[in-house]
Amino acid sequence: MSKLNNKLILLIVFLGLILDRATKFWAQQNLANYTQNSRLFFFEIKNTDLIVVLLFFILFLIYLLSRALKSKNYLLILGLSLIIGGGMSNLVDRILLGFVIDWIDILPFSSFNIADLMIGGGIILALVSELKTT
Repeated sequence: MSKLNNKLILLIVFLGLILDRATKFWAQQNLANYTQNSRLFFFEIKNTDLIVVLLFFILFLIYLLSRALKSKNYLLILGLSLIIGGGMSNLVDRILLGFVIDWIDILPFSSFNIADLMIGGGIILALVSELKTT
């Protein structure tokens, strides 16, 4: 894979991370109703344990990304890049704050953030990529 493509992957990861961090900062400064989410999906897990699990998961995703780079599966590469960027941003929240800032409210029982959208979109791209190869 060329250095240009590697730089593009890093750009996707870090632009997503910066966009999410900036919107969370904005939400903290301007919204009265952002959520301090200490859960992972619907599970309550001790924050220190969760940080360790998430670190290993991100490292595993980076390993999968390196394999996808060799196979030139660009849809999977994009999907994994989005998941890694979103995961890193939520991990920064957990390390610095002890919770994740969720600020987008669409349904009464659900709030999320840009990182969650990146993770969800990345999962969809990865699944589509795998369905196309089978």
